[in-house]
Amino acid sequence: MKFLQYYMKFLDIKNLKELVEKPQKIIESDIKEYLVYLRKERKILYVTANTYLVPIRKFYYVNSDYQFKWDLINSYLGNDGTDEDDELERDEGGEGGEDRPYSKEEIKPLEIMFMLYG
Repeated sequence: MKFLQYYMKFLDIKNLKELVEKPQKIIESDIKEYLVYLRKERKILYVTANTYLVPIRKFYYVNSDYQFKWDLINSYLGNDGTDEDDELERDEGGEGGEDRPYSKEEIKPLEIMFMLYG
């Protein structure tokens, strides 16, 4: 409930009923603005901003018949480069997730290993 109260304070809304009385596009816009505020103004990390978003999402799921564009809304969380795919790319030496050929330096140890162990 605490994170939902932060969202209400951001919107200057006093009761929960006001949250669901708005048109869908306005609600989606409010959520996006809130996420941008959290990330840019408050400098909150992606994971923390997502934690703020979960109760908002659950609230609207339970209290609204709207079909929100959550994939689009989630894109406003941004990215700290902390999701698994980015970590995997850094660990494997990938560059931006693009496939690339192995360098000679990367192949040489494999050639030696195959010559020694067949």
